[in-house]
Amino acid sequence: MKDSMKRFQRRIVRGAILKSALAALIIACGVLLVTALASWIAGFRAGIWLALGLFAVSFAGSALLFYFLKYRPSAREVAREIDAIGLEERLITMMELEGDTSYLAKLQREDTEKALRTADHTLIKVAASVALCVAVGASAILGVGALTVDSLYVAGVIPSGVAYAASLEEEREFSCGYTVEKKGGKIYFLTEEGIGDEVKESISVTKGENAPAVIAVPDEGYVFTGWSDGLYDPVRQDEGVAKNIRVRATFAEVDALGDLLDDGQDGDGGDSDNSLPVDSEDAPPQDPQRPTNPANGSGDAHDNSNQQVNDGQTYYGDQYGDAYDDAMGRLGDGSNIPGDLQGGVSGYLDSIGKGGSEGGESGGGN
Repeated sequence: MKDSMKRFQRRIVRGAILKSALAALIIACGVLLVTALASWIAGFRAGIWLALGLFAVSFAGSALLFYFLKYRPSAREVAREIDAIGLEERLITMMELEGDTSYLAKLQREDTEKALRTADHTLIKVAASVALCVAVGASAILGVGALTVDSLYVAGVIPSGVAYAASLEEEREFSCGYTVEKKGGKIYFLTEEGIGDEVKESISVTKGENAPAVIAVPDEGYVFTGWSDGLYDPVRQDEGVAKNIRVRATFAEVDALGDLLDDGQDGDGGDSDNSLPVDSEDAPPQDPQRPTNPANGSGDAHDNSNQQVNDGQTYYGDQYGDAYDDAMGRLGDGSNIPGDLQGGVSGYLDSIGKGGSEGGESGGGN
């Protein structure tokens, strides 16, 4: 009888060994995951060998424990599995009648042995459950992934976990770029002493800090018309920088602005509340060739209608002088202007004024 059962028992034991190995593999991959990650985080370069060694030891030990404590089949479990392939509980009945010397018990044992000889032992499957296979696959992916990360660190491809975490804590720098759209002026740094060097390249600013103050200064014959992000003050200082900044300063020719004003007053729909009728005899002579710099001392600058403001008869260069004196007086009082920018604003006024000549052009055009 025992000889007839050996071929069935061997397949059942193989299945138990397979299940033990798969269960042990889950444990070993968990050990591999923890050890490899710990070695990578701590920057322990020999950790990869430690992880592989612990993987092998934990696999062998766990496999033995799982087999002898969980999956090793008992005699009754072997009998049940054999009966399940078509012996209709003959083996279980035989085990229950073990030691019985009656004629019926003898006939039952002979019938069971005959059924064993004719039964197909390959019907007993050497397989594991789907849940166990899925668990093994997931643990293997995690373990191999951790080992790969640790291997990349040992090879110098990636930093250690501590170094990587430290890099994330470092303050990030952003770039602030101030450029000029087309032509018409330049951008300068604005310091406490006044206008500084020209801004020629992007400025690196630490996250959360303020960018340096800059100022857009128009060239002769141009006026500043605004920044590309909608700001119209030529002086700007971006505060609490949290992203890369790219803005452009725009400038327009003074004569081009005058042409736009003329277009708004000429034609059918060009009436304006600011236009005043003037008798043709009293109208100032118009020079078809307008000077590019109306404040450069040319004889007809005061009489050119394009250079008049307010009532159409006041030369804007005279108005600029009053406005300049008023602004300088406010700088002296320090009202509403931070102390660290007073010098810069003063320098800006001087640069566009130039004694009240060229400044008249820039200030009036705007």
